[in-house]
Amino acid sequence: MKRCSLLVFVFFFSCLMIYSQTKISFDYIGNFSDGLAPVQKGNLWGFINTKCELVVDLKYMAGFDVPFYSMGMCVIYSSQHDARGYLNNKGEVAIPFVYYSAMPFYDSVTLVYTPGAADGSHSTRVSIIDMKGKIIVEQAPTAYSYETYFVEGLARILKDFGCGFMNTKGKIVVETKYDDARDFSEGKAAVKFTNSLGESKWGYIDKTGKVVIDFIFKNEPSAFKDGRAFIKGNNGKYGIIDTSGKVIVEPKYNNIFPFEGGITTANYIDEKWQSHYEIIDANGKVLKTFPKEKDGSQVQLMSGFKDGIALAMKNYKYGFIDKKGNTVVGFQFRKLNQMNNGLAYAEKFDDKTKKVTYGYINIKGNFVIVNEPPKF
Repeated sequence: MKRCSLLVFVFFFSCLMIYSQTKISFDYIGNFSDGLAPVQKGNLWGFINTKCELVVDLKYMAGFDVPFYSMGMCVIYSSQHDARGYLNNKGEVAIPFVYYSAMPFYDSVTLVYTPGAADGSHSTRVSIIDMKGKIIVEQAPTAYSYETYFVEGLARILKDFGCGFMNTKGKIVVETKYDDARDFSEGKAAVKFTNSLGESKWGYIDKTGKVVIDFIFKNEPSAFKDGRAFIKGNNGKYGIIDTSGKVIVEPKYNNIFPFEGGITTANYIDEKWQSHYEIIDANGKVLKTFPKEKDGSQVQLMSGFKDGIALAMKNYKYGFIDKKGNTVVGFQFRKLNQMNNGLAYAEKFDDKTKKVTYGYINIKGNFVIVNEPPKF
């Protein structure tokens, strides 16, 4: 009898744990990144953790962009100092508020911008700093750009109207002779070059500047992930290439997403204007299709896989599928973002009460954090 009572108690407690919700009240809540999510009241920002604890107080401004953490650091604006600095993931000021503009950390170093002084005491500076705020290079060899930051140890630079790359010591390692360039991914960067005939095409270089995939692409190709990149054909559709530039899949897809573990999602429209949604492997082999059902509905794939699940839509409502195509979170949300740190922002409309629930769901599709915005 005691054992039965204990089992009933454990089951009841487990149900409470599964369906328990924490309520918060902010004007805006963003996606989790590095275990923290931005929250806003009025024009002030702070951050909560996955336990709904306010780790960063609501006292910062962010300009036009939603603040976020990357590598445990967040660029944030202080109205008190009228400057930007960095917070660590404990909410502490890790790098003082002394910069006019600053870029996120995607590497062990990043760039900050200081305008020239009106009295002429110092000129405009684009400097390289480390994660402790130490200045590595006082004046980096690049014009200021919001697209200049370090990835895989190199940063795109703009000098004398040309694009190239510098290393973390501020040394130019790829000369600025390209019309355009994209960040390195898996040791390769897409660059655009105009040849002697006046033809502008894209190819790929390695970190020494050596051309490893020739300039044969009219349209900008994607970054590499899992040894694959996407190319856009003259038909406006996307295909797949490997690291040698060999075309694995001819351009046929209207949308295709980055690979994760050699698997991704893609879709195309056939000659009869029918939409096809597929899970494919790195060689283009179709692993799963999602045909129209008897009622005319169809599962539409809206993202690639992240931590094994992908965003999908059916009958204009969102859910999640796994890599086998199984539904892991039912199609019940009017809005749903990808999962980050085990939580995903979601909005759900109740047809009976006509009310909307806003907050974060777990991998089971249950709201664990519910946001009730202030009424005034």
